[in-house]
Amino acid sequence: MLADSAPAGLAWWAGPGQDFMAGLGEVAERPAFPDAARLLCANMLALAVTNSGLRAVFKDAGRYVAAMWAFHLDETEGLTLARLKEVCGRSALLSPGRARALLQFLQHLGYAERLPGPPRAAAWRLTDAFRRDWALQLRASLEAGRVLEPEMGLILDAKDEAALWTYGRLHAEGLFQAATDAPLPPPLAAFMHAHAGNQILWTLLASGEGGAFPPALAGPISVSALARRFSVSRIHVHRIFERTAREDVAHLQRDGQVRFNDAAREVLRWIYAVQLAQILTAAGRATRIHGLKGGVKNVQL
Repeated sequence: MLADSAPAGLAWWAGPGQDFMAGLGEVAERPAFPDAARLLCANMLALAVTNSGLRAVFKDAGRYVAAMWAFHLDETEGLTLARLKEVCGRSALLSPGRARALLQFLQHLGYAERLPGPPRAAAWRLTDAFRRDWALQLRASLEAGRVLEPEMGLILDAKDEAALWTYGRLHAEGLFQAATDAPLPPPLAAFMHAHAGNQILWTLLASGEGGAFPPALAGPISVSALARRFSVSRIHVHRIFERTAREDVAHLQRDGQVRFNDAAREVLRWIYAVQLAQILTAAGRATRIHGLKGGVKNVQL
């Protein structure tokens, strides 16, 4: 095991034949893991509050992963409706039928524009506005990863954003692979498929300082305050907690505290360990590709 007092450096995560599962176990057992996971939630929550475009994208899991996969396609094969339908169909999160509506949603936000061409084969491109805001999201994830690995600064402090975009592409690939392997676990589905459920879950998971992650008891929260903050109705927030209670994921108590079921906490802990391990792995590979720490440039991965 790697000690927190002596980080291995990003090169360790990009090493030939690196075992992701070994890295995953390493992340989950590090004493700094709870702080990194809380910061990841807090950073995404801050963006959802301060940035109107990302607030809309973060409303539920479907919108977020659609934006992530649209970015990946824009960076690689090219963004078309047919290709977005294909990746939606391969995932366990979205149906292919949602692809057209999601592209139109990104267009409405000013994040995507349709290029000239036959309607059935029209290509799309993501706009400069999308890239400006998506860079904020990528940096927020790297800042959380920096709690575990200080060398994240190699990307965050680079003079240009080439390594940042490579990191974003590699991170999207890792998250897509995770989404194709299994459906969204119930502790996440109860929140993340609901409108504004992402933000509510982040609010709960980011609460508190020190101690275990996720917390056994989060809050206290106010249903009215959550509704106002995330532009939904109080009835809607109540329905989210009715579902989490029905599925024995999380229970909203009369004092405003939210108690997480132990099994749900273990799933959430594992999910955030996966996210952080993927952040570290993608960042390690990006620094190697761009030679930010003596790595070999232009490596084909």
